[in-house]
Amino acid sequence: MSNRVLNIIEQIEREAEHKRQMERVQRSAEVYAAAFNEALQQGVKLTANSGSFTIANCSRIVWFYPATNVVMAQGIDEPRAHQVEVNAEVDVFDVLLLFCEGKFQ
Repeated sequence: MSNRVLNIIEQIEREAEHKRQMERVQRSAEVYAAAFNEALQQGVKLTANSGSFTIANCSRIVWFYPATNVVMAQGIDEPRAHQVEVNAEVDVFDVLLLFCEGKFQ
């Protein structure tokens, strides 16, 4: 195949990946409402700020970045946050449930 065809295929793949990421971010607004209700029931603080979410209680804080699917966790007594491996397609509700189950200890 010519370089032009390969470049077109790569561009289509990049656009498809970008579209999947944007759809995931858009869904997060709907999921946030369900997560917010769950956080209230669990006594956990959940906030949203500029495309990221913070989940916290008295001993732990977790940051979730849905556009890149990155989760960072830090204990109150820990000097630095560390990245936590999660499944490829989690949303804020999933991360909240994992937090409530103590998976980020």
